[in-house]
Amino acid sequence: MVRLYECGSGELLKSAEIAGFYRSCGAFHPDGIHLLVSGRMTVMVLELPTLKVVATYEVLKTDDGSSTALVISKDGTKFLVPECRNMNSDKSKAFGWDCSDPLKATELFIKSDYGARMFSCAISDDSSKAVIGGHAPSILISMVDGATLKHIGNGAFFAGFVPNSTDIIFAESSRLMRYDSEGGQIMSYSGHSAAINDACLLNNHVITGSNDGSLRLFDLETGKCLYAFFNHRSESFNAVAVNSTGDMVLGANSNGMLYILVPYSD
Repeated sequence: MVRLYECGSGELLKSAEIAGFYRSCGAFHPDGIHLLVSGRMTVMVLELPTLKVVATYEVLKTDDGSSTALVISKDGTKFLVPECRNMNSDKSKAFGWDCSDPLKATELFIKSDYGARMFSCAISDDSSKAVIGGHAPSILISMVDGATLKHIGNGAFFAGFVPNSTDIIFAESSRLMRYDSEGGQIMSYSGHSAAINDACLLNNHVITGSNDGSLRLFDLETGKCLYAFFNHRSESFNAVAVNSTGDMVLGANSNGMLYILVPYSD
């Protein structure tokens, strides 16, 4: 099921049944008229606001695996999907595609030498590189051919780039770690008591969601935890996102709730 909401009011605008699965991910294409959604082995292109499926791409190559993430580059030219294989975990792959035209996407490369299950990925601001996190040490790769450029840090369930920087952030268990592009550790962000599942960056802050049932706001430069959000009904926060204008934070919880928070300064 895909649901489209109005951020300001929380009003449900549209819902549609699709061939998704429990780890389906969605990403808005920068063209403003398409939404990409991952199925277990596919990526579907949905038209906005109707949520009609207008294209489907067979991305994964074997039913032993399932997709674990989906990211689109800022310029809308590429998307990246990593997989987690069940029986042959060391053969898990990542798939890079050209989606300059979402209705005529084509495969760019298959990354097959990571050697472990993959769970997260991100594409750099200039679309030239990507980071992948999983059970093995995280890697920096080329978005041209998938070649490994650098091994950085440890295994991670979240991987991302710091905006307007070449620095990289990984969630290594209950801590976020910040590295430079050469693999040098710059800073850690501590405060969670359980594994971090997702994070997003907002101006000079990073927001995290964890299995401890909290969202936390950290100062990106000092590492200080500035705010923590708890709710008596909240369980694991599995996904965190910021809207395009940066004035609303969304946290998806395993209790089936979507929490909407509005950042403000004292």
